[in-house]
Amino acid sequence: MVKNRQFASTDADAHRKPAGALERVSFKPPQTYALDIELFTASELKQRIIEHRFKQAHQISFYLMMLVERGRCRPVVDYTPLMGKKGALILVRPNQALKFDLRSDWEGCIAIFRPEYLASSGNDFGSDFFLADEVQGLPACTQLDDRAHAVIATLLKLMREDAHANHQRTLTNAMLRFQLRSLLLRLLMLSDKTHATELKSAEMKRFKRFRALVEEKYRQ
Repeated sequence: MVKNRQFASTDADAHRKPAGALERVSFKPPQTYALDIELFTASELKQRIIEHRFKQAHQISFYLMMLVERGRCRPVVDYTPLMGKKGALILVRPNQALKFDLRSDWEGCIAIFRPEYLASSGNDFGSDFFLADEVQGLPACTQLDDRAHAVIATLLKLMREDAHANHQRTLTNAMLRFQLRSLLLRLLMLSDKTHATELKSAEMKRFKRFRALVEEKYRQ
């Protein structure tokens, strides 16, 4: 549990949780923060989390991205242990089970953001590209080469600086949204998961959106 920050499930979530089900953790930034994306370091995370609560896996309702800068990070995502050394980028999606690695001596940058951040706007350039669909195809752990690592680390650092700058909220949210899309598009190009034939296929787009809705609304 984070002190006065997100990573705190709601009381309603706890009351609806079936016996044996994972506790669901919601994105709940403080009122003083008021942005839809937050960036912080692994050291800051460790200071803000009560460790015993996250010894067990939790189901998250947001995207979580971790870039390992030093040491080795060993999180467990959907009950699969991952090993991330320097340059590893770990991506956890909404509704996945996550168990943090809070004991290993590692450092890195972490970004968490709402799923709505990946929704296309009718005013966006290239709005026919449904980013949320493609992000679903990214691996849970990507080992970046030195050049890609430097680029992604620079982008995350810039986003963190912008998020903590004293600017108007609407402008900051808009800036972070475009920066995030740029970062994810770079990851897609690096992973070589995007194929022109799939992007032009209406049937494939429809299927991917259906799959995402099933994952999101499986309780209904």
